[in-house]
Amino acid sequence: MAKPVAALMHAIEAGQYDHSLDRVGKHIVEAIAKRQRVLGAEILETLEPGNKVKILGPLRPKYFVGRFGVVDRIADTTVWVTLNKPITRYRKTHTSVGVPAWKLEVLD
Repeated sequence: MAKPVAALMHAIEAGQYDHSLDRVGKHIVEAIAKRQRVLGAEILETLEPGNKVKILGPLRPKYFVGRFGVVDRIADTTVWVTLNKPITRYRKTHTSVGVPAWKLEVLD
């Protein structure tokens, strides 16, 4: 764990933020969401249909994590990936999946 994160965790566990735990948690979640949007925008700038990608986690359902595919299309902030190997679960075969851009690793 990085030192700043460890220091924050220690301070929370020591009770230094007991008076505002909800507010601290809300700010942390908002900062993470903002960073994810920035990362997604950066990745979207480099993506185009035909790029080879790997799906990263955490993601639900988990069986998509670690799969490889090709970018089919981009719709707003969702990247549609055609999987190299279709996945069959519960009598349904998944050949493509919509993934947030920041959950992709470009392999090209």
